[in-house]
Amino acid sequence: MCLPEVSRFEDIAKVLELNLIEVMQCKLGDAPMKEFEGVLVDTISIAESQNKHKICKSFILLILVLILCLGVHFFPIYHIFQAWSPSYFTTGEISKLAYVGKHEDLNRARLFVAQADKAFSDLDTPEKQIEKKYGLFSRYAPGAEAGGFSETHSLKLWSAHFGDSATDSYGYVWVYYSNEVKNDKNEVVQGSNKIPALWLFEKNKNGVWEIIDIKEHP
Repeated sequence: MCLPEVSRFEDIAKVLELNLIEVMQCKLGDAPMKEFEGVLVDTISIAESQNKHKICKSFILLILVLILCLGVHFFPIYHIFQAWSPSYFTTGEISKLAYVGKHEDLNRARLFVAQADKAFSDLDTPEKQIEKKYGLFSRYAPGAEAGGFSETHSLKLWSAHFGDSATDSYGYVWVYYSNEVKNDKNEVVQGSNKIPALWLFEKNKNGVWEIIDIKEHP
């Protein structure tokens, strides 16, 4: 009676999670060796097919998760519900939250976000000089009069859209911020929490974008 190749027993051992000696010691009874070998080969094929199916399902799931993440990143519709206030913001302004904006618009907006970041962190500039230093962003600057000893803030850029047509020549930048200023006794002297804000922009006579208004729900 001819025995099957040892390499097949190694495949069988891997599938059945046994070592090679255990597989070789299996009793075959009265069944012909070829029939037994055929059953084991079929078992190996089924196991390999199931493994391929699992890999395929995992790959499809990974792709779906990736698509979902990209969709949430570029189309963060949930921001609309966080800022929803039709009595204060117009429908057109709120609609700017449905899409984060073009890459160049986001980069342009980040320059203004950097200016606002500096204003949030300013604990030293006297109140009379703040407006000249930061313009409309001066509303975010605590200034020396606040008596602040430490400051923490979070300023997130939600979306940016700068119009380049005759129908809409304005810029719309949505941000979301929180800040807290404490004195030397670790007491909070100033703060805001989870505030959606819309910054409005317009090109000046030199064609440079400048902020003309900041809208926040009172």
